[in-house]
Amino acid sequence: MTSDIGRKRPRLIQIICEAWIEAQEYSGTLDSEVVYKRLISEGERFAEGEMDALLTYLRYKEQIIHGPVLFDREMRAKHGVMTITAIAHWLC
Repeated sequence: MTSDIGRKRPRLIQIICEAWIEAQEYSGTLDSEVVYKRLISEGERFAEGEMDALLTYLRYKEQIIHGPVLFDREMRAKHGVMTITAIAHWLC
């Protein structure tokens, strides 16, 4: 994991947790685009593919988020195009 991704990881997890709680009142799932837009609105910046790399790391390496990933290359490079359908019970 690069140092920039390592720096962004805790904030990403915090936003996922906050948005996950809100999502449970409605659809029960959380789109990565929602998380991305919130981070951007708070001043965070991502290089192309960086958000996807973060989500992929959390999904495959740490196994703390779960959900399908779409294969739209342009959108995946932007915000990961993941629908988070579950998170580790201890994460939030």
